[in-house]
Amino acid sequence: TVLHDISLEAGRFGNVGLFGPNGHGKTTLLRAVSGLLQPKSGRILFDGQDIAGRSARAIVGAGLIHVPQGNRLFPDLSIADCMALGAYSPRARPHEAE
Repeated sequence: TVLHDISLEAGRFGNVGLFGPNGHGKTTLLRAVSGLLQPKSGRILFDGQDIAGRSARAIVGAGLIHVPQGNRLFPDLSIADCMALGAYSPRARPHEAE
C-alpha cells in the first residue's frame, strides 16, 4: 500500500477518526503514525517533532495513542473505556493536571 500527501491535524487533546472504504489505506496510515509500520519516506509530525521511524513504545511515551477498531480485546468495555486504557501514559493525558 502506498500513501501520498496525507495531512491530518487535531487540536490539543483532540481525537481523529478515519472513515472510508476498505482497502483505501486507513489501517496503513494509522499503523505508520503509531509506529507499527515504518514509512519509506516522508515525515510524521506529532507535537512539532518528527516521529517517523520511532518505535511504537516511544510514540506512546510521547503521548500519541492508537486505539484500534473492534472490541475483541476487551469486549465488555465501552469506547470511552478503551480510549482511557490507551491513555495510560501520563504524557497522553496531561489535561488531568490542569
